[in-house]
Amino acid sequence: MRFPGKFEVRYEIAPDILSLKLLKIIIQPLVENAIKHGVSRKRGSGTIVVRGEREGDALLFEVRDDGAGFDVSELDDDGKPKRYGGGGYGVRNVDERIRLEYGAGYGVDIRSEVGVGTSSFVKVRALEP
Repeated sequence: MRFPGKFEVRYEIAPDILSLKLLKIIIQPLVENAIKHGVSRKRGSGTIVVRGEREGDALLFEVRDDGAGFDVSELDDDGKPKRYGGGGYGVRNVDERIRLEYGAGYGVDIRSEVGVGTSSFVKVRALEP
């Protein structure tokens, strides 16, 4: 409602993962960031793609935008934002919750390029219903 006509969202979710369990509020903060820090800062309209698939015993998700992007030097050695500029802790919170639940091999990875966009990747263990 805040950005009418500013972006479209595409979902590319593999049908075989639709019945699997996932921690609450894992994807939402990444989509919010794609809107707030990505496509809303882009001239013209943008696209956000939410992908999900299974790879062995893991679920892999990607939230990708073609928005403003950012300099990855703004991330610390663990790929977490160094500073939040008065903002929230959504991505760090999601990553910490995933690591607490599933272990060190899981979490959030962010890749970005200024003027091209940002991709946030999430890896969690696949949990049967």
